[in-house]
Amino acid sequence: MYRLLLILIVFYCQCGFSIGQIKNYTKAKEQPDLLPNITSQIPSEVRLVGLGDVQFFLKESAILNNSIAKKLITERHFNTYIMSIPDWRIRELNTYLNNEKAFASTKQEYDSLFLDAFSGTIYNNPETKEMLEWIKTYNDKNWTVKVKIIGSGFVGFAPQKLPAMNKYIINTYLKPMMSANEIQNALDKNSDVMTIESDSAIVWFLSTLEDKIDEFVSSGQGDMDAVLLGQMQYDYSQRRAASSIYLKRLPANVERFRLLSASYDLETKLIDSLLKDERNKIIYPAIDNFTFSNIELIVSDNDGNNLKIQSGDYYREKYKNTFFSSVIAFSDSVKIFRIKDGNLWQSVVEKGDSLTRALKIKKSVYTLPKDAKALRHFAIPVYPKGIWGMNAKYQFTTGDNPFDMLIILDSLQRNSPVDGKRSMDLDFITF
Repeated sequence: MYRLLLILIVFYCQCGFSIGQIKNYTKAKEQPDLLPNITSQIPSEVRLVGLGDVQFFLKESAILNNSIAKKLITERHFNTYIMSIPDWRIRELNTYLNNEKAFASTKQEYDSLFLDAFSGTIYNNPETKEMLEWIKTYNDKNWTVKVKIIGSGFVGFAPQKLPAMNKYIINTYLKPMMSANEIQNALDKNSDVMTIESDSAIVWFLSTLEDKIDEFVSSGQGDMDAVLLGQMQYDYSQRRAASSIYLKRLPANVERFRLLSASYDLETKLIDSLLKDERNKIIYPAIDNFTFSNIELIVSDNDGNNLKIQSGDYYREKYKNTFFSSVIAFSDSVKIFRIKDGNLWQSVVEKGDSLTRALKIKKSVYTLPKDAKALRHFAIPVYPKGIWGMNAKYQFTTGDNPFDMLIILDSLQRNSPVDGKRSMDLDFITF
């Protein structure tokens, strides 16, 4: 297992730009450029930055967070951009972003790879597409410190994607590691397994390939492609975690809790493995109400007991002054989606509260602990978006600083999908 952890670390450790004025995120008369005020307050020792957002599919906050990310990359040499999508789905795109082909001559290839990776996800929008295009052009000019994208999402949240992941596992790992005869013999020994593509076959193969991985490493073949072996171990851990939960046929709310727990466990292990290499500096855009705020997500089980998932306080406690998180609020209005049964249900307009409006009049950027007095009654906005049709609630943990920076914008508008279609298929943590 220790050897495999080293392989995983190797996998994630391998692999002159001006920032324009941020437009469209606030009224020009009321708001100067926020960037200098924001980035100057992120300490130089920080290596993990969480950029919060009110919700997905919002335009102005995405533009702002993109601009912060670009400044961190160009001025602080941040080199890792994490996205809440299973990593296997964006590896081909990451390879493209880091290859030697110039963006100017490969735009059609990029357009195709973008939709292949993000169709049906929260990233199917012009702001994400522009950010990744920027990373590609940045990488084209910088050969020493390139930016890689890595997926932290859990496939367990999208069982409809399991067949696609099964095919990926077969083509990427099983066929290179096992002969056709070995695969067929394995199928013949399992009467309940009909084809290699079946879910039960994948589960069985994953349970038997641990020894194969060790053989690959000890034979020296693993040294030839440590990156591939690291990917394989990471994907296997995801696929096994999803299968172990679904096979138990748990009550819906308990199953949801197990999925959240598995996702959080996989995410923290990923970030921990990345930060073991001191060269890595991470940007992780996420929804305010989860990954990087000191809050607990609470789901009740069938007996009314609270099932808790802790989040950002883990990173704050472990990484201390090298961790920094921002959250976004709004003073006027925002058009958000509600979620029902894992699908976009309806959009509603939410108004900013009186405290946030009062804070915005004084200034747009607050930091903790410096502004603790002004923010003593402030709470990150939480909306009843629903969790696959179930109720849940949030509460702050007892940490002194639930976030490091609060950015208050005016109004937030929904963005548009790149391909003209807003997908109902959300394969990510939905709150």
